[in-house]
Amino acid sequence: MIKKSLILLKTSLLLVISLSFLINTPVVSAMQLGAGERCGPNSPSPGIPCIDGYDCLFDQASGYNLCLPSPFSSTFGKIEPPDPLKGFLAKDPTGAGAISQFLSNFVALIFSLAGVVLVLMILWGAFDWMISEGDKEKVAAARSKIIHAVIGIFLFAVAFAIIQLLGQFTGFKFFVGQK
Repeated sequence: MIKKSLILLKTSLLLVISLSFLINTPVVSAMQLGAGERCGPNSPSPGIPCIDGYDCLFDQASGYNLCLPSPFSSTFGKIEPPDPLKGFLAKDPTGAGAISQFLSNFVALIFSLAGVVLVLMILWGAFDWMISEGDKEKVAAARSKIIHAVIGIFLFAVAFAIIQLLGQFTGFKFFVGQK
């Protein structure tokens, strides 16, 4: 009896604590005040922070707290990209061009490797065919290697078409600058 009441008490306590987290959730605003706007507890929008790089500081001229450039923004928080990436980011600060170029180079590498494997598989199948000495099982195995190589390159051609189609939908330009 006591054991059941302890389990019921623990369950009730856990339920009350869990519900209190759901009921007492803090209000979070995605809004931020722009440069020069009034801020602080006596502003029209109390509790709303300033945009990045600005702090709520007292302005002598107006007599109010305003969102002014942070005195620390010139010292802290600067992220400089490494030198190899500066060329990509100069054209497009979001870095989407660099991602597109990376994906394009990666796909081109995969297709190049597939071409090399195709040639090697066909040569291997042809060599096996030549040394089969007319044995039907060896000829069939060699023919199978050649057919599988051709099917594989056909699948890569289909994959190429799908990648080009995805490029149209996503805006990435695959194989740009490839020679």
